[in-house]
Amino acid sequence: MPIDYCLDPHQPVKATPPYEGKNYPILAASPVEVVKSVMAANNYTRADLVAVIGSKARAADLLNGKREINLERLETSLPSR
Repeated sequence: MPIDYCLDPHQPVKATPPYEGKNYPILAASPVEVVKSVMAANNYTRADLVAVIGSKARAADLLNGKREINLERLETSLPSR
């Protein structure tokens, strides 16, 4: 397969080359899966999540899919970088 899909300076570079996009698609994730993935990638624990959310029960409910993620609440609770 030619790789000229990203070598033409007049064409925008595609974020996902055709092979990867076809053979290794990035699947949609639920908000809970994203939270769990971010926690795993950063070695965060449930205690860290409790510190952001404010309660063990709410953190457990969120991780078990029983509570929806409130982005406004998370944005105000997250430490600024």
